[in-house]
Amino acid sequence: MFSLSEYVGVLLGLVAFLAALAPGCPTDPEAGFFANPTKGDAPLLCMFYDRSTGGPDTWAWDFDGDGSIDSTDQNPAHVYLTPGIYTVSLTVSKEGATNTYSRKEYIVVTESEGEPGEGDWEGEMEGEGVVEGETEGETEGQTEGQTEGIPEGQSEGEGFAEGEEEGQEEHPPGESRTFANIEFSWIPAGAFEMGSFRSAEELSEMYGDRVLYFIPEHPQHHVVISRGFWMGKYEITQAQWIALMGSNPSYYDGENLPVEQVPYQNTTDNEGNAEYGIEEFLLRLNALGQGAFRLPTEAEWEYACRAGSTTEWFFGDDINQFDTYGWWFLSIADYHTHPVGQKLPNAWNLYDTHGNVLEWCQDWYDENYYSVSPESDPPGPDSGNYRVRRGGSVRQPKSLCRSAFRTWNRPDWSTPDTGFRILREPDN
Repeated sequence: MFSLSEYVGVLLGLVAFLAALAPGCPTDPEAGFFANPTKGDAPLLCMFYDRSTGGPDTWAWDFDGDGSIDSTDQNPAHVYLTPGIYTVSLTVSKEGATNTYSRKEYIVVTESEGEPGEGDWEGEMEGEGVVEGETEGETEGQTEGQTEGIPEGQSEGEGFAEGEEEGQEEHPPGESRTFANIEFSWIPAGAFEMGSFRSAEELSEMYGDRVLYFIPEHPQHHVVISRGFWMGKYEITQAQWIALMGSNPSYYDGENLPVEQVPYQNTTDNEGNAEYGIEEFLLRLNALGQGAFRLPTEAEWEYACRAGSTTEWFFGDDINQFDTYGWWFLSIADYHTHPVGQKLPNAWNLYDTHGNVLEWCQDWYDENYYSVSPESDPPGPDSGNYRVRRGGSVRQPKSLCRSAFRTWNRPDWSTPDTGFRILREPDN
């Protein structure tokens, strides 16, 4: 019979033996994933996130339950074009061991019936992206008869005399300056007609989208911008975000791509971790002492985008000219953001105001605000549940990238098609 000391020695030896084996013991992989969003209007962009355990080294995704392999990326994206209910499966493998995890009827894609902004990105993604009715074919170059550097519908010097005040900072429209390593263009004081002069019914007939998409653009009303300001020449890039924030929240990776998946306000993710929004970015930027920076109001944004033009886009009314100036929902293969500044700018030297990413504005959103908006420097509603976004994106048709088009989202949500550009106040 073993003595107590011998018994303890055997146990300790066994523990040491098992501990030595543990690091080399293979662990079979176990598949797991989630998606964001899981429901919304077509076309619906879903991001899939691998949560498998056991250290798999291959991934095979089936996005529609037909048994085919649709992606071998670890964390892929997929666009659902057709309304329906989809089962999604992930098969992972490691050293010959495989495991499959399926989520039955997991993705629900519906036909768009609500207003843009009321779809589901975890409950609050915009219901946009309808492509039907778009005019095919694109033509490079400017509209025939258009004066170089001045978009159709805009006369030289138009749109920036009314509202100017004596003694304030003045520069040529579109003059460039750099503050805090961010390039800006000067936007002069002036006045314009905000919104669309065409009725919602006319716009729907022209572009094939639902009437309710265009209702918030009305009534068109006269707005005075009483002070000039510096507007970001480009959408804020990932490199500029990282320089201040130290990390990159974007879904699409690239230093010169616009930063996206940034909420308006600071919030927390599903695991309780801090998710910094534009509020924190501006707080840190203003602490550098190189000026007063903020988001533009909705009125300032449209005024700067139009750059004196009165047409559907700053370059004119010809939809076939769009590809020279902006990024839109061209195809599934092109369903991603693009480096800033690759298209032609408007007359005030701003790039990518049509498409690429939607841009947060300072205002709360109210569909009926145009009916009560003050004429001079409208600040937007006093409160609300949503913040305004402008300019359209790569997930939308050209009609929803127009100068007058309005949409919105919850300020605590972030999406891969929404970024921002900033405004710097004049020095006097």
